[in-house]
Parts: sequence; C-alpha cells; structure tokens
Amino acid sequence: MKRRFSAMLAVLVILALVMSIAAISASAVNNTPVNGPASVQFKKYLVVPGDAYIPNTVVTFAIAPGTAIAADATHMAVYAGPTGATVNTVTFAPTDTTYTTVQTGDILDSSELTGGKKYAKQTATINLSACTFTEPGVYRYNLTEVSSTDTAVGLVTDPLYLDVYVTSDDAGVLTVSSTVLHSNAAAPARNATSGSGDVATAGAAVADKVDGFVNHYPTGTISIAKEVDGNQASRDKYFAVTVTLDNLIPGNKYTVDYATGGADATIAADPNDATTVISGTTTQPAELEVPAGATSITQVFYVRDGQTISILGLPMGTTYNIVENEEDYTPAVTVTGDNDDTDPTASEATIAAANNGASGDIDENDANTILVSFTDTRAGIIPTGVIMAIAPFAIGLCLFGAVIIFLIAKKRRSALYAE
Repeated sequence: MKRRFSAMLAVLVILALVMSIAAISASAVNNTPVNGPASVQFKKYLVVPGDAYIPNTVVTFAIAPGTAIAADATHMAVYAGPTGATVNTVTFAPTDTTYTTVQTGDILDSSELTGGKKYAKQTATINLSACTFTEPGVYRYNLTEVSSTDTAVGLVTDPLYLDVYVTSDDAGVLTVSSTVLHSNAAAPARNATSGSGDVATAGAAVADKVDGFVNHYPTGTISIAKEVDGNQASRDKYFAVTVTLDNLIPGNKYTVDYATGGADATIAADPNDATTVISGTTTQPAELEVPAGATSITQVFYVRDGQTISILGLPMGTTYNIVENEEDYTPAVTVTGDNDDTDPTASEATIAAANNGASGDIDENDANTILVSFTDTRAGIIPTGVIMAIAPFAIGLCLFGAVIIFLIAKKRRSALYAE
C-alpha cells in the first residue's frame, strides 16, 4: 500500500512538473511577429502656372526608420520602424493630365491653385513587407524627397511621418492595423487606458493627416517686342530674331504666344517688298520642345513693328540669348524684368556690343515677364531734288520774260496811240 502511494505520488509530482514546465513554456512564448504591407501609397502633387506644361522629371524619395520617442503622461511611446522599407520613384511628363480644381480624394488645399494654377499628380508606393514588427505599438518612418531630375522643381525639405499601428490579440498574434501619413513630429496622444487617443472614433483621420508631398514648379515668361522708328523705316517689314534657351531638360515643352502681342503665327510668302528674310510661307511654332539628349533650343522668330512674341512656362535657371539679324537699320535693345539680386531695379541682362541682342537668365528675383525690346531706326534728311534746285533760276527767267513781254506790249501800245 505504501509502495502504491509512493508510485502515485511520484506520478503526480512528474505530472505537476510537466504542467509547470508547460506553463513556463507558455508564458515564455513571444508575440507572433508580423511583416508590414507590401503597398502603402502616397501622392506627389506638382503645381504649375496655368500657362506652363508639366515638366519632364523623375522625383526620388527615401524612407528610413524614424526617431524613437519615450512615452510621457500625455503621449504614447513611438518605436523606430524596423529596417527594410523601400519606396519607388515617380515620373512626370508634359502629357500628364492636369486639374484646375482639387479633385475628390486629393488632400490639396485649394489655395495652392490661386492665380490660375493647375496641378498634376502621381502615386508612389512604400513597401514594408521586409519589415518585421515584434511588439504591439506605434512604429515610425521618416519619408523625404531626395531629388528631381529637373532641378527647377521645388522639393519639400521637411519630412513626412509614416506611423505604423501594430495591434495584438489575446494570443499574442500581431497585426498591422493601420498606416498613417502625417506632418507632425509629435507622438500620438495617449488616452485614459494608455492607448492611442489622437482620434475619438476608429478610422477617423488625425488632424495633420496628409496624402503626399505638394511641390511647385515656378516659371517665367520671355517676351520679344519690336519697334521701328524713323522716316525711312518700314512698318510692315519682318525682322528675324534668333532665340537660344539653355539649361533645360530634354522633352520639356513651352508654349509660344502670338495673339496677346498681336504677332503673326503664319506669314505669307514674300509679305512685302521690304522683307528679305522670308522666302516662303512661314508657320511659326506654337510650342518649343527640347530635343532628346539636348539641354537647349534655338528658334528663329519673325516680328514686325508693334508686335510682341512671348515664350511661356520657362523654368527658373533658364538662360537666354536673343539676337536680331543685322539689317540696314540702326539697332538698339533694352531689357526689363531681369532683376538683380541685390537691386531689383537694376538689370542683370547683358546687352550685345553690337546693340542687337541680349542675354541673361531667369531666377526668383525677376519679374514674371522679362521683356527684350528691339528698336530699329532708319531715318535721314530727304534731298529736295533737281526741280527744286533750279527753281530760283526758273522763277527769275520767268520774271525776266514777263518784263520783256510787258515792255514790248507797252511799246506797241504807245506806237498805236501816236498814230
């Protein structure tokens, strides 16, 4: 009996030991890790003036683990996101669809479009599938813009913050419940039970939620004006002006405006006797496009007295060289709107030594329009001619003849009375 009791006691001890080991093992089980989603999308907005094309550009982003933030009385702890996150690039082109009003679903302030601006948008993707989350909580990544192949595109210097919310069930199974992109570096608010309290209801948007970056593409206009002066100047003669634009991006396009300045988009062959630079019917370009592999454009335009031709949507950093073909006129050129950095009333443009051209660049100090005005003068003293040169002698001869005739007539009249 004693032996049986001892055996049973031994079995119970072993069973208790097994159960305690199992309990210890159960309590030592870690949370079930979870990887992040393969697709977290955000938008890239590009705002341009209404008269500009969307530039041909590739924008690059970077994503990196954010800075951990310790919990305090009113805020949750924030963990640095695990490594492995990647983000792709986006590409814009002149053919992109543009919008003059904010579209449904776009988080873009309508004030961005004041002054007749428009925008295009592209979608970028963040991949978190290689990131392993091992605890419930809020994990943070910093999302930044790195570069644009068209440097005239203004990049946002401040990062956006991607917070990944990881939750747990009673069995320790982790789930990525939400990802939130926002602009405030502060940690999420902490509620009464020490959980997240930035919003009152599930699925609501935090106050600083964004859906991407908003960038601007500032541009300027170059206008070429023509005036002729002098009593021997032709008012309907066309002058050739060669425009070279440089520091551009291949594939970019720029609108040419003739209507506003009263210029002719189409010019008939041999439009008048004074025009020698046009031999056939000429259709001037409605737009300029930078050739593949090139960074510059050269175009000859034809303009006459009182006309102005404008090239729109040129990016900051564009350099220009505008030269008028030599004619039997005295040329002069002035430039307005190409302002100096330190003195906005002074011009940075360089006038050609022959006074028939100007060069400079477009920058943020300049007026919206840089006006290059050509004035060609042709004037002279008109001679009076042969008839006017001999007139005094002719008048004297006539007077002399009149006197002779008068005297002869008088003599005849006296002889008649004498009879």
